[in-house]
Amino acid sequence: MTFKQLSDYNDSLLQEDWRSNLAALGLVGGGLGGDAPSGTPPPAETPAAVVQPAAQLAVINPIQDANFIAYIKNVENAGLEGRQPNGMWRDHPSGEGGLPTFGYGHKIKKGEDFSQPKFSDAYVEALLMKDLEEHEARVITQIGADVYNQLDTIRKQMLIDFVYNGIALNTYPKFLQAVINNDIEGMRAEYKRNYRPEGSNELVPLPRRNRLFYEYFLK
Repeated sequence: MTFKQLSDYNDSLLQEDWRSNLAALGLVGGGLGGDAPSGTPPPAETPAAVVQPAAQLAVINPIQDANFIAYIKNVENAGLEGRQPNGMWRDHPSGEGGLPTFGYGHKIKKGEDFSQPKFSDAYVEALLMKDLEEHEARVITQIGADVYNQLDTIRKQMLIDFVYNGIALNTYPKFLQAVINNDIEGMRAEYKRNYRPEGSNELVPLPRRNRLFYEYFLK
């Protein structure tokens, strides 16, 4: 859900609550009519209207959001590299250099062996969820639980995506500060990532990753 979608959703909830509360008070849809002052009580023979509490925006777990999971899969391995014709998976080179990769952007750790094509789709899906949990925990470690808990789902997912990409958030301080401050223009100015190919000192842009990030989060 983009910033605009989240804003539109909030607006629709507020409008529904406003109409529901007015209807309950008899100010719309019959009753006292739309021109009655807001403080006018109902007739004595009519029981006092019960005003329901305003609906709350549903809290979405950032790493269980199906749209975000699909986005991560697309960013990390749109071509399903490493998936064999028989449906089993094995490791594959990283398109951005660095450690060999398995599944959806899992950087292979010491002691792990994915060199044989024997890992099922279910295994890869479970590993993706485990990685998302680990990277969310890293975001919390890097910025603190108090700060993290104040962010909405979209901004949490932005930071999870950065850390999933192997980035320490303090290496993009202006972007991080913009996310914390909910400064959309600051985010748009500072979101672009680069990488340094193995054996090179030159920073190279990540055009596809940057484009997909902008389209999913910032457009």
